[in-house]
Amino acid sequence: MSILLGAIGDDITGSTDLALMLGKNGMPAIQYIGVPPESTPDPDTPAAVVALKSRTAPPEEAVAQSVAASRWLIGHGARQIFFKYCSTFDSTEKGNIGPVAEALLDELGAAITIVCPAFPANGRTIYQGHLFIGDLLLSDSGMRHHPLTPMTDPNLVRFLGRQGDAKRPHPDLLYGRPQGGGQGAGPLWSGEDWENRGTGGGSIGPSLLRAGPRGKVTGSTDLSHPPAS
Repeated sequence: MSILLGAIGDDITGSTDLALMLGKNGMPAIQYIGVPPESTPDPDTPAAVVALKSRTAPPEEAVAQSVAASRWLIGHGARQIFFKYCSTFDSTEKGNIGPVAEALLDELGAAITIVCPAFPANGRTIYQGHLFIGDLLLSDSGMRHHPLTPMTDPNLVRFLGRQGDAKRPHPDLLYGRPQGGGQGAGPLWSGEDWENRGTGGGSIGPSLLRAGPRGKVTGSTDLSHPPAS
């Protein structure tokens, strides 16, 4: 069986949650710890999750691991690649979320990706490109004092702009009609908005679908509306 959805997670816990939620929502998934050896047999599930330990790794290292994971997944038939990171966008100005996303875009020959770490069920929402934790801006939450990834800027466009080539999208981007290349960070109002607008990505050939939080999987196994977390 070829993989329909290949996911690359930047930590093991979140990757495990993603694999479990994919299965719960009708897309059985197998999880690998690290990039599998080339000799690993093809998975017999429609989804595969490669769990890395790259969240706080230097960008060059995270990029190398993520590209290797993408090549393995695509080599085993994955039609879409999903880059999973934390709903609190754990990173730094010299972090690797932006560089990894750009490297995956280049690897897949994709022009656009949506940056959407929202998880409304857990109180993570985005408004006008700003990430909220409950009713607090990310920078006013406890994440401001995280020992490894202190989050002092809630503006995702501005934050990613320090890591790479983030661009503010045309509003149509959220409806799947991108108007240009690069990354985009946009508003997400509710779980319904996520299901209706936040899935992004194409369904023809390998493409990049990108969102953040663990455990938020909606939609069906139809690759025109792939699961997202």
